[in-house]
Amino acid sequence: SLAALRGWLLLGKDKFKAERATAWVGINSSMAELKTLSSSWTVKKNIESLAIIETKIAEFKKYQQASEDLYQADFEQAKSILGEKAAPTAFEIKNLLQGMIDNQKALLKSKGEEAKALVNHLSEILWILFVVGLGLSGFIGFSITRAISSPVEKVVASARAIEEGNLDIGKLAVSSKDEIGVLAATFNGLQDTLESFIGHAERILAGNTDTTNFGV
Repeated sequence: SLAALRGWLLLGKDKFKAERATAWVGINSSMAELKTLSSSWTVKKNIESLAIIETKIAEFKKYQQASEDLYQADFEQAKSILGEKAAPTAFEIKNLLQGMIDNQKALLKSKGEEAKALVNHLSEILWILFVVGLGLSGFIGFSITRAISSPVEKVVASARAIEEGNLDIGKLAVSSKDEIGVLAATFNGLQDTLESFIGHAERILAGNTDTTNFGV
C-alpha cells in the first residue's frame, strides 16, 4: 500500500490507486482473521499488540488518504505526510507484527518441548504394559498343560507380532470361560490398550497437546 502511494505521488498513474485498493483488501481481511484467532490466544502481549496495530492501521489509512487527496493541491505537503507520518506508522506496525511472530515462535518451541516430554512418558508406559503382558503370557505358558499349549502358542505369536510393531493381527478367539478364555480376553484388552496409547501418541506428535484427552 505504501509503495503504491509512492508510485501515485511520483507518476500520478491510476494503476497505483488500484494497487493500493487491492492491498487494503488484503490488510482488512488479514486483520479480521487475526481478531478472530485472537479469541484463543494465550500470549497477553500479542493480544495487546493486535489492539495497537488496529489503531495504527486506522491512522496509516488516514495519512495515506490525506496524502493522496493533497497530491494536486499541495504536492510538497502530500510528500511530507507520506514521509513523516504514513511511512513511520507503517514501520511501527511492521515492528509490532514482528514482535508477535517472535512471541509465537517462542510459544511453539515451548509447546513442542512439552509434547516431546508427553510422548516420551507415554512411550515408557507403553513398554511397561508390553513387558507385563509378555511376562504374564510367559508365566501362564509355563503353568499350563500340553492339552492347552496350542491356544497359548497363538497368544505368544500375537505378542511377538506386536513386539515387531504389527497391531493388525486381529483379536484372539475367546471360546471358553476357563483360564485360556480369560487369557485370550485379557490379551485382547491389552492389545486395545496398546492401540489406544499409540493413537494418543500419534495425536500428540501431530500437535494436539490437550492433556485432558490422553486417556491415560
